[in-house]
Amino acid sequence: MRGVNGRPTAVHNVETLAHIGLIARFGGDWFASLGSPAAPGTSLVSVGGAVHSAGVIEIATGTPITEIIKRCNGFSSEVAAFLTGGYGGAWVAATALNSSSWTPESIAEAGGVIGAGVLWALDARNCPIRELERVATWMAGESAGQCGPCRFGLPAIASDLDLLSRHSAQVGDFHRINGRLPLVTQRGGCKHPDGVARFVSTGLHVFHEEVAHHLHGHCSAQSNATSLPVPAGRKSPVSRTGKDFK
Repeated sequence: MRGVNGRPTAVHNVETLAHIGLIARFGGDWFASLGSPAAPGTSLVSVGGAVHSAGVIEIATGTPITEIIKRCNGFSSEVAAFLTGGYGGAWVAATALNSSSWTPESIAEAGGVIGAGVLWALDARNCPIRELERVATWMAGESAGQCGPCRFGLPAIASDLDLLSRHSAQVGDFHRINGRLPLVTQRGGCKHPDGVARFVSTGLHVFHEEVAHHLHGHCSAQSNATSLPVPAGRKSPVSRTGKDFK
């Protein structure tokens, strides 16, 4: 992609620009005829996790979630829950999307968000607490570190999750996580801490039974494998002892 003066340019809203091109070519009425009346057009959905054919698919908005999974050749294993919207999104229970369609309103009614257009089916054999910790730690390292919620809040939350994932947390530690989450919400210089807090808080709610197992020193996971992709990033800002943030 080339931009001003022929310089290489990153385009973040490629899907929107593609829609604009189609609207210019075929007209607004044509575009509005696709999808649902409240959210016309098509949408790109990144489907991954416990499905047979993961990938990015284009659907008409309003397509039932069951149809999206069918287009990915169904589930490859039992699903513990769905992550909607990506790492700044929200977790929903495995059955919460059974009657939902891919529109902002329908996904929100189930407790999720469309966000970055991600629908990730978490394999029930994986440890969800470990998944929360891995992503929260990476997200803490990916912040600009220019405000308190990102510089101190996110590493502290990820450090608490590290204790929980290693079965080293006690009930008081868990209460501390829940106390910290509201402190980073709507207080940052951008929405990065808000998204991480939503990712963690909805995960702790959906996986409350697994949280209880970990607080008692156990884990019900049947596999040590991990599901959510976490790129190799910068040095982790998270204390692995938890002492720095108590």
